[in-house]
Amino acid sequence: MIRRVILSRKGVDSATGGRPSPILPDGRLFSLPIPQQPPSTHRYRDLRFEEFSVAELQRLGGGRALHPNRSCHFDPMLEGALGLLGQHGAAQGELSRHEVGVGDLFLFFGWFRGTEDRRGSGCHHLFGWLQVTEIVRGTTAIAAFLKASGVRHPHGLGGAQGYSQNTLYVSQGRLRGSSAFSSKAAFGRFPRTHSSLVLTEPGATRSVWRFPEPPFNPGVSPFLNRLHWLEEGTTRVQPRGFGQEFILDAERCPGTAAWALGLINRFGA
Repeated sequence: MIRRVILSRKGVDSATGGRPSPILPDGRLFSLPIPQQPPSTHRYRDLRFEEFSVAELQRLGGGRALHPNRSCHFDPMLEGALGLLGQHGAAQGELSRHEVGVGDLFLFFGWFRGTEDRRGSGCHHLFGWLQVTEIVRGTTAIAAFLKASGVRHPHGLGGAQGYSQNTLYVSQGRLRGSSAFSSKAAFGRFPRTHSSLVLTEPGATRSVWRFPEPPFNPGVSPFLNRLHWLEEGTTRVQPRGFGQEFILDAERCPGTAAWALGLINRFGA
């Protein structure tokens, strides 16, 4: 059962990386990971998006350049046999406090902008998902799990020893709703842009969102943290402060899970 839907901010933004991730002219999306001090699993020069290197994507999209030799925090990992998401510190504290657990569903979003719109402000856009099937807590346990799985992840490296509340969310198998399995994997990416995947209200600043109605009813709030209705009687939404994890109560408002599953089934790869 999905008890929580988490809108999880990931990838470069104005504060970390100083640039948006690209939307290519044909609508394809690629989330650029944030910079990280070594050790890390990847450098920017290691990353490719289909026929493009990250350097080529940056030239297409403009904005602040990310040096190819710089290390990056490649997380979430949404390819292969396992989907993986690491979290720690205050953001993990929020997830724990609101009892995010097995069965719950992350929807990942970030700052995206079309490569042909170099001066535009861009939007907050969903780019992937991960349904939790297992949770591993603590750097030692995470490192052991990753070694047994034959996978490297930033939250299992030496630099993660300083992470408080270090936690790894694991996903595998098929996506599951309240009672049935989907044909989609439990983790994956939205390969192309679509208006239904854009959180930002058309014509508004990035941090003003509009949720669809239905299933969202402004009379019943699904928000457990960081989000609030911007205007009474509308589904316009605004985050409170700058955070990573925006948690929705799918027990109180089951339509939130139906909305998330519908997006995955319709637009997921």
